Amino acid sequence: MKFNMNEPLSRSAKRVLSAFFGALSVLLGEKPFEEISVSEICEKAGYPRATFYNYFLDKYDLLNMIWVFVERTINVGEESYSDAKSPDVYFDRLYDILASGEEEIRRVLVHNRRDGYLVASLGIYLRKSVRNMLLSMSADSLSPLPIDMLTDHLTNTLMLVFGYRFDGRGEKISKEKTKEYLFRLISGNLNITIPRWE
Repeated sequence: MKFNMNEPLSRSAKRVLSAFFGALSVLLGEKPFEEISVSEICEKAGYPRATFYNYFLDKYDLLNMIWVFVERTINVGEESYSDAKSPDVYFDRLYDILASGEEEIRRVLVHNRRDGYLVASLGIYLRKSVRNMLLSMSADSLSPLPIDMLTDHLTNTLMLVFGYRFDGRGEKISKEKTKEYLFRLISGNLNITIPRWE
């Protein structure tokens, strides 16, 4: 990432980043990420290409920075929570972020397929965020599964449940019902019979 995310942001940097984040968001509601150009982002943001390249290497770098901001918003590893509470706090924060932008998410998903770059990129950053949350918990409270396997399982389950909840395929269900679906899938409490492999 070109922009140093570890330094405090000046007011002008916040203004520029907000303009570019907003421009990309609007464009994602009109077309797939793959079809959006840096020129379009700059025009929509109201800044010249030189300003864009002062902050970002390319449009992928801009998208990665957006995911970093989202990850920092939901990251529970930087705060002290009990192990039992970390997944709940993580889920609540992620749900609240998605719910606050629900209409925008639906517009974006009309133009960006689940097998496209945008959703794949979200999966990568969500995986990193889930892994950080798990690493913040003590070893005693974790599953005996390898951390990478557990991370993949939780990430895929989150993508499945949140996809169902926010992409318009499923019914508009409450936060509590979404949480119930998530934890049933994670815990294996599906109330179905699956034939054993022979």
